[in-house]
Amino acid sequence: MKLVLANFDDIHKLSEIDKKVNPTPWSTNDYLGSYNNKNNKIFLIKHNNQIIACITVSIVMSDAEIIQLWVRDSFQRQGIATKMLQQTINLLKHKYFINHIYLEVMINNTGAISLYKKFNFQELGTRKGYYKIAGDRVDALTMLKLIDDDFIYQDS
Repeated sequence: MKLVLANFDDIHKLSEIDKKVNPTPWSTNDYLGSYNNKNNKIFLIKHNNQIIACITVSIVMSDAEIIQLWVRDSFQRQGIATKMLQQTINLLKHKYFINHIYLEVMINNTGAISLYKKFNFQELGTRKGYYKIAGDRVDALTMLKLIDDDFIYQDS
């Protein structure tokens, strides 16, 4: 499975899938805005021409922020997020010369937090009430990965 850049035809499909897998989904306009932003990259993993995973990053100078990451329901718990994150980190390091990767994750998303820690993301702090879900507020954990020649997670 290899990362590919999203194309214009993918945009409407992304928001439809995102609604099914994400408690804070993006709209078609959110994806379109990201697609048209020269600092953003939307990377996909496809299987049989079907989008199965998405990671969106914002790149500013030597910093990047993961602003969206999801895997389609029927493909979850198969190591796809791990492979996607591994490829994204390597691409950000070697093609875009990124030194830091930031992200926010829901404080109760223990699976995602565990994944990020495998890749040496460190906890920076908490943003109180950052996410709004069904009228409730959920805190976000902010995390940072320093990019250097250190450990990049590899499947064994």
